[in-house]
Amino acid sequence: VLGVFGFVFILNQQMFLGNSQCSYYRTCIDCRDDPECGWCDDGSGTGLGSCMAGGNTPPQSCSQNKWYFTHCPSEYTKLSIN
Repeated sequence: VLGVFGFVFILNQQMFLGNSQCSYYRTCIDCRDDPECGWCDDGSGTGLGSCMAGGNTPPQSCSQNKWYFTHCPSEYTKLSIN
């Protein structure tokens, strides 16, 4: 029984940390590396944006055409290389 409670506690802790942790990422690359987060591009063409909790489907606060879950915007990649 103790093992089961410990497992549930760990699961709850991971879920809580995963959802609240996305906003701490300041770059698309760091954001992309967290499987519970995705990058919402700000639309400026600079690759800037916000890291948010989400998956293949973006959160309601980010439109589908600005959502990057498995890769970063091409503008961001160019900025990172230069």
